[in-house]
Amino acid sequence: MSARNDEQHETGADEQEQGSSKKPKRSRRWALLVVVLSVAALVWSCVPQGTFSKTPVSKLAIGDAVIAVRLSGGQSWSGLSAPLHDNWIMLLDEQARQKASLIGESRGGDILWTKNGISYGGPEENFLTTDSGTSVIKSKSWGSYEIQRYGLPDGRTVVVTSSAASGHRLESIELDGSVEYAETTSTEGDIGLCGSRILLITETEESPRIKSA
Repeated sequence: MSARNDEQHETGADEQEQGSSKKPKRSRRWALLVVVLSVAALVWSCVPQGTFSKTPVSKLAIGDAVIAVRLSGGQSWSGLSAPLHDNWIMLLDEQARQKASLIGESRGGDILWTKNGISYGGPEENFLTTDSGTSVIKSKSWGSYEIQRYGLPDGRTVVVTSSAASGHRLESIELDGSVEYAETTSTEGDIGLCGSRILLITETEESPRIKSA
């Protein structure tokens, strides 16, 4: 889940003057979040029965949305033993009105609300939803299990997926829509963002510098 955050920052003086009103504002935001997620869960329960209206992903736009949710995985109602990997992107506004698009079957997946728009991926492509619609960027890591998306300070988006070579694949979506690609080996475990750098954990034996320290 990813939420829009375009509230204005207040000065220290403003915080002192308006301190008493901050707690109710936080309460309202949490109440809104609970309501919206409850509606999302209810709507998602209707998807397999075919009672759910969807918007083509090419026509999906942010509009008044304040929360973006990615819904994926589940069991088939038809009795099939294999799990479903359908992925939906759902946008909800403050009144819990929803717009949703089916983006295909994919294992894993993340959603990230950046200053450029809402970033998410499908089986063979990446999507960027803005106020004017959704653009499609061809992926170089199709078929891989998506682990995490990161928004860099300069506006680029990095998609981290698993690699068959016991490591990770990193796909950097540039501001002009082009894609830069890199792959690591012998990295595992937690991943993090430090400034404009993606941090990956490697085995000590695989790093001569760490091994000799």
